[in-house]
Amino acid sequence: MAAQRRGTTSDPVRPSEIWIESPEENPASRGQAELTHLVEIGRALLQAQLDQDQLCELIYQLAGEIVPVEFFQLGLFDGDRYLIKVWVKEGQRQAPAVFLVPEGQGIIGWMRATHQPLLVRDFEAERDALPARPSYISDQPPRSAVFLPMLAGKDVIGALVIQSCEPAAFDEGHLRLLGVLANQSASALNNARLYERGQRRLNDLTTVAEVGRKLATILDLNELLAQVVELIRSRFGYYHVQIFLVEQGSDRAYFMASSGHDLSEKWQREGRTMGIGRDGIIGWVAQRGEMLLANDVVAEPRYIPDDPRLLPDTRAELAVPLIVEDQVLGVLDVQSTEVGGFGQNDIFVLRTLADQVAVAVYSARAYEAQQEEAWISTMLLQVAEAVRRLQPVDTTLAQVARMAQVLTGVDRCAVLLKDEDGAFRARTVHALRPELAEAYRDAVIRPGDLPLIEDACRLGQPLVVADALRSPRVPESWRTRFDSCTILVVPLLVADEPIGVLLADDVDATHMFSPRRVRILSGIANQAAVAIENARLQAQEAERARLGRELELAHDIQRSLLPSEAPSLPGYQIVYRWRSAREVGGDFFDFLRLSDSRVGLVIADVSDKGIPAALYMMFARTLLRAVAFSRREPAATLVRANDLIVSDSSADMFVTAYYSILDVRNHLLTYASAGHNLALYAPAGEGAPEPMTTAGIVLGIVSPVTIGQKTLYLAPGDVVLFYTDGVTEAVNAASEEFGSARLAALVVAHRDQPAEAIADAIEAAVHEFAGDAPQFDDFTLILLKRDNGKTSPTIDIQDLVM
Repeated sequence: MAAQRRGTTSDPVRPSEIWIESPEENPASRGQAELTHLVEIGRALLQAQLDQDQLCELIYQLAGEIVPVEFFQLGLFDGDRYLIKVWVKEGQRQAPAVFLVPEGQGIIGWMRATHQPLLVRDFEAERDALPARPSYISDQPPRSAVFLPMLAGKDVIGALVIQSCEPAAFDEGHLRLLGVLANQSASALNNARLYERGQRRLNDLTTVAEVGRKLATILDLNELLAQVVELIRSRFGYYHVQIFLVEQGSDRAYFMASSGHDLSEKWQREGRTMGIGRDGIIGWVAQRGEMLLANDVVAEPRYIPDDPRLLPDTRAELAVPLIVEDQVLGVLDVQSTEVGGFGQNDIFVLRTLADQVAVAVYSARAYEAQQEEAWISTMLLQVAEAVRRLQPVDTTLAQVARMAQVLTGVDRCAVLLKDEDGAFRARTVHALRPELAEAYRDAVIRPGDLPLIEDACRLGQPLVVADALRSPRVPESWRTRFDSCTILVVPLLVADEPIGVLLADDVDATHMFSPRRVRILSGIANQAAVAIENARLQAQEAERARLGRELELAHDIQRSLLPSEAPSLPGYQIVYRWRSAREVGGDFFDFLRLSDSRVGLVIADVSDKGIPAALYMMFARTLLRAVAFSRREPAATLVRANDLIVSDSSADMFVTAYYSILDVRNHLLTYASAGHNLALYAPAGEGAPEPMTTAGIVLGIVSPVTIGQKTLYLAPGDVVLFYTDGVTEAVNAASEEFGSARLAALVVAHRDQPAEAIADAIEAAVHEFAGDAPQFDDFTLILLKRDNGKTSPTIDIQDLVM
């Protein structure tokens, strides 16, 4: 008999280890036993903890209640790696193992590519009919087997394989029941894997942050790279870590540092290099600017051993390019002693670290004195790429819809959840043919569209319309829209309250829903409702915890990047005030020592709140600093920074910025604004305050932009105030804003006082105005005042273009 690749729900269940068939037993009792067992499987998996190892053991036990499991294998996929979690051969437990299984290779690879199960009654008889040829290292290979994909949504996350030395040990009944176990297990395992991956990702990011903090105090490039490789190796346990850098215009990559073995001094002394595009994995990555993973170096033709005498155990290698602004600066290369030693999490961690190292190297070359801050900023920026989230409830619902469609034999099955307005929105749909699913895709069923839905929810029980084409319970508009011939609606109830419905229908012909099938769907609906409610509760708790961590991290990011004190300049007073709101915003300011007589003053505000704004703030701040040290004019700096922000960021945010350069020798203040609150100039004496206007739009929206620039001569006693909207838009209990007029009046009233006193007066006035009303934006200002004196400028003021 040819290999069977899919069981059918209409096949009779054959005798198995689940029940003993007697002559008096009828199909109804067998079906009841099957249904009871399915419910027990679902209940056991629902009650299991989010622990992969415990779930795998439970799945092994549940499979053993269906068929003998002397030959059993439960494996999970991670990229091209196949991780066997539970492995039994001839009744003996084997140690967990990792194999490389490229997609489509072997029966496991075929099953992963096609999403199809496979029933083999006799390998010898069916060898030529198999989709792939199995290979076994055994004198007595198995004769029959069941191969089942573990599907989570559209992805095969693993495989369930049960074999026997006897031919015809498994039948379609086993395939069907084990398929249900595999499907339900996949959902539970996927949730557990997502949870563990999130925890591991959080731990890795914490370690990455720790590595970044340790490296933040290192100013020398060679010492920095030596620390990088040692910290990566010690924190993540890699066998060997090394870094090569590429000099612009050179055709070779130069060795800089390594860890794990006493090779750094030797290779530095020998001047070790790799030909770009010619020598090994490192040369290939340096040329292409692409990551290269060789999880089995023996099978990788580009692999060149570093030193077989000193590094004899390398079995896998992962090389990641160091890239800044589309320029390859070098290669971060990591090696493992295990075939298949690198998984998706290693790739994420090393890409994150590579980005940080790349920016650190770039900053050190551009302006070595700024390397420490650039490294910290870029390291923390990678936290934003966290993600992003696969909602477990959607995965569960996809599995529910697929199981319901297969078990009932209908053309399609959809899960619709009730929203706040009482409408039912389709969250997932599974159909016999892809085109049938399109009608339900993102469908919104409003009250009255199908009264059957409201009736089923009101009664709390399934309702069937056998002939939807003629039934008065099905509106013509529904038939036109969905072409339903037969409809079954099962409510999803939580504490007797409907949260949605499971809707199954046929399109091609009318369908008889037997009581058994209705009971099956009701059981599935009950499990779905419990899963949805659990997911909702878990999501609420996770969201509360996440928000707390987000706010704390955002505060830490802001505090770590802001200057600890204002610069001390002869003849000038500079002070600042910064106070974070309850909701963390994206305000930041900075002081840049450009030369002995020139100081840059930056104040900016990101258009969002929370950790996204804080991370975007780091991104913008890092670029502004890097660009500022290579350009003399504020407008040119803002224009170049905008180009980099637009090209390097996909975030849906922007930043306003006001950048000024103070020439203390000539008492000139050159300034430019990118859509930021206008600075306020208050001349000494009786002169009226004036806003310092220039043309310019916010950064991060379009490129290129045109930004205007002006220069102001500062006379003795003149005051300039830079601020963010948290100052003027502070609100009181009556929702009134503090406003620009009050701010200008305060500056005028106190301009004869020292800068500290002026800043104190502004801060006290805003605080008194706001009272106890919650503030939702940061309070940030920089105040510049020239000391009273008679110093004259060293250039002719008439030559200035204002």
